[in-house]
Amino acid sequence: MSACRALRMQLRMSALAVSMVLAIIANALVASSVAAQGLTDSVTHAPPTTGSFPYSPPGTWLPGLPGFPVVGQTYVDPVFGTTIRRLTNDFPNQSFSDIYGTNGWWNADGTRWYHRRPSGWVILDTTTGAVVRSGVPSGPLGFIQFDPVNPDVYYYTNGANLRQYSISTGVDTLVKTFPATLASTGASSNYVDRTGRYFLVYYGGALHVYDPASGKSAW
Repeated sequence: MSACRALRMQLRMSALAVSMVLAIIANALVASSVAAQGLTDSVTHAPPTTGSFPYSPPGTWLPGLPGFPVVGQTYVDPVFGTTIRRLTNDFPNQSFSDIYGTNGWWNADGTRWYHRRPSGWVILDTTTGAVVRSGVPSGPLGFIQFDPVNPDVYYYTNGANLRQYSISTGVDTLVKTFPATLASTGASSNYVDRTGRYFLVYYGGALHVYDPASGKSAW
């Protein structure tokens, strides 16, 4: 087989592999989005305009008015059939919650939530909405990451330092000081792997994988 022919075949195989991966991802996204929402069809479901939970405004189902859940109370979403629990009560003040743009704020077993209030960052109990810890430390713009295995621990950066915070004890521990200031890897990205062992850190214009077990950067 000529080198040119072999190269063409290799390119075709690479294109086929990419197409298969994209197809698998697309199929997973479609399937998971329907399943995650508690629906079994692909029909567009508009929010209700009548009933106990009308879309508001223009409806009157709003914080502070009769029928709206207080902290810790739940209701069943009339469209998706899922149970929704209210965790915060910042109303009528501005909400500083960034839940739509940041990942890593749920702890490992889903019992704690990292929340931003006008007065600072707090840890909430996800069953009652009660504040478990107030005045907890935070990274730049609130970029923290809960440990994916240990529900008591989250990590954050401070200058060149990677730090660990314990919810139960309130102890703040230095994990590692790097050669330069740690920059953000993106609020919507996890920087701790699913085992809780490896950390992706960004400094000096490059990404590094850090392994606390060995105390060294793996790459």
